[in-house]
Amino acid sequence: IASLRILAMIFVPVSVLLITLHTPIVQLMFQRGKFTDWSVDMTAGPLMYYSFGMTFFALEIILMRVYFSFKDTLTPALIGIFCVLVHVGVILSLRCILQHQSIALAAVVSKGLKVVILLVLLNLKRLDLQPGKNLLFVAKLLVSAIISGFVVSAMHGTLGSILPLADAARGLARTAYLVIHLGAACGAGILAFLLASLVLGIEESRLVMSRLRLRKQHGTPGQGC
Repeated sequence: IASLRILAMIFVPVSVLLITLHTPIVQLMFQRGKFTDWSVDMTAGPLMYYSFGMTFFALEIILMRVYFSFKDTLTPALIGIFCVLVHVGVILSLRCILQHQSIALAAVVSKGLKVVILLVLLNLKRLDLQPGKNLLFVAKLLVSAIISGFVVSAMHGTLGSILPLADAARGLARTAYLVIHLGAACGAGILAFLLASLVLGIEESRLVMSRLRLRKQHGTPGQGC
């Protein structure tokens, strides 16, 4: 459970950044040559939906290992089959509305449902899941994520008004503009998330920061390979 919470602490702020800045991120990474504004729109939409599921994708790996450690391969397989049916159902239900984006949304819904079911069924393994503590952690994490999202949006909007991108900007000028905006917005968002998590008393935030400090202290030139 502690590993799941630490993973959530890492992937939730990344998801917030991708959700909030999905369009400029796609512009920076791909918009050159024949990759037009239409291509950006076609790519940014699915990226936004997939970003909502990043934490679920990461948590599933740990949960599957927990079940395998109990030599239980049947439960994850049955849940996986059920979630495949949910995946297909979401696509068929929303394909006329969301078109290709329904595939991304279906992946997030089915994977999120799978993670929730796996967590609930862990109670049958007689593990100390600390449900009250976990629910409080999730609530604090969501508050931190919302604060981070507002900060990222505000920073990106403010920079856009102070330093607007000229329609004729191409090449290095456009890349530099996007790097500055994304760097400032991402930095502000991560800082806001960490400060909010510390103020709210999320223990895992201190643990993650302490590990980062240790890596920085021991990561001197010439070490490792």
